[in-house]
Amino acid sequence: MSAQVVESHNVLPFNAELINKYSKYVKTISKRVVEVEFCWFQKDPRQSFNMRMTEKQFEEAKKNIRSKKLLQMKFETFSDLIAVVFANDADIDTYTLRNTFDHLFDQNNNGTIEREEFESLLTLLQAFHHEKHLQNNFQLTESFSRVFEDRNNHISFKAKRATALITGSTSGIGHDLAKGFAAKGYNIVVNGTRKEGYQIAEQLKLEHNIDAIYLPANMKNADELNTVVEKTLEKFERIDVLINNAGVQYVAPIDEFPIEKWRDIIDINLTSAFVLSKAVWQQMKKQHFGRIINMASVHSLVASEYKTAYVSSKHALIGLTKVLALEGAPHGITVNSLCPGYVRTPLVDKQIHNQAKYHNISEEDVISKILLTKHAIKEFVTTDTLTELTLFLASAQASTISGTAIPIDCAWSSS
Repeated sequence: MSAQVVESHNVLPFNAELINKYSKYVKTISKRVVEVEFCWFQKDPRQSFNMRMTEKQFEEAKKNIRSKKLLQMKFETFSDLIAVVFANDADIDTYTLRNTFDHLFDQNNNGTIEREEFESLLTLLQAFHHEKHLQNNFQLTESFSRVFEDRNNHISFKAKRATALITGSTSGIGHDLAKGFAAKGYNIVVNGTRKEGYQIAEQLKLEHNIDAIYLPANMKNADELNTVVEKTLEKFERIDVLINNAGVQYVAPIDEFPIEKWRDIIDINLTSAFVLSKAVWQQMKKQHFGRIINMASVHSLVASEYKTAYVSSKHALIGLTKVLALEGAPHGITVNSLCPGYVRTPLVDKQIHNQAKYHNISEEDVISKILLTKHAIKEFVTTDTLTELTLFLASAQASTISGTAIPIDCAWSSS
C-alpha cells in the first residue's frame, strides 16, 4: 500500500522507500518526517492493527530508554527501519531484515542483542501504543514479541555477521577472495591444503577485525568436506556464502591421460562442489538466504586440446549450477558460476617463468604468443575483478541473478 503523504511540497526528505511502501500515512514538515502510520495486516482481522507514531512521542519516549543507538537515532530513520516489521515476509529480503535489526538493536556492533536493547524498542512502541490512533485492543509486548519471533525465523541475532566459506583459499584466486570478503566484514572459513592456512586466518582476523578459522580438508573426501561445514556451523551458526573455488589441472593427450588423474580432477573440480552445496543446503533453506558461487572457467564454455578432464569437469559444473539454481529459487538461495580466462596469480607467474626457460623465449613472448593468444583483449583477468563480481553476486542486490555462467574471459568465448 502506498503512503498518503501530507506536505506542501509532497516530497520525502531522504531515502524513505520502506516508509513509502509499508505505511498508510506520512506527514512531513520542511521535508522532515514527523508522523507516520503503519498497518500490520494479518489473516485474522482481529490481530491486525494500525499504529500512528509522531516525532514528539518518539523524543519524549527516549527519556525512558537505555539503548545508545536508539537515543542517537532520528525519528525518520527509526520510522524507515521499523517499517520492516510491518512488511509481509515475501516482500523483504534477509539482508534488509538483518540490516534493520542491526541498526535497531546492536548498539555495540558485537553481533549480539542485549536484553536492554530489545526492551528499549518495546518502550518506544509502548509510547505509541497508548495513543488513541492505535486500534484494536492488544497486549503490545506479546504482539510485538510474536512479530520479532517470526522475523527471527529468517535471521539469527547472535550470528549477525555474514559468513563465507571459500575452498582453495590459501593461495591464488581463493586467497584474494578471502581478503576481499573479509574487507567487507564477512567472517571467513579458510580452506586449503597449505600449512600456512592457520596463519592466513589469523592475518585476516587482525587486518579486518572479523573472525576467521582455517579448516583444511581433502577435497576428494566427502566426510572431510561435511566436517568442514559442521565445524563452520558450530563456530558461526550460519553459512551465507559458499564459494567452490578449489580446482586442479592436468594436461595430456587422451591416449596418454591417466585414469587416476581423470578421477582426481572430477572429484576436486566437480564432486566437491556437489558435496559442499548439499552440506550447506539445509542451513541456507533455514536462513531463507544463501549464495553459492562456483569458480568455473572459460573452459566451461569452450574447449582446448589435452585438457579432457578439466574441460569435462568445468562444463559439468555449469550443469550443477543450473539445477541448484532451480531448486534454490523458492528458498532465497542463488547459485551462479564465474567463467574466467587466464588470471594473473603467483602460480601463473611461475608457469610463465618456466615456459620462458623451456622455449628459450622471453616472458613477454610467453604471455603474448602462448597464454593470451585466445584473449581478444590482450590482458590477464585480475583477481580484483573476480572479487568485486563475486561480492556483488553474494549481495542482496543480486537476488534475481541465478543459474548463470558469467564469462570474464576477455572475449575468448565470443570467438
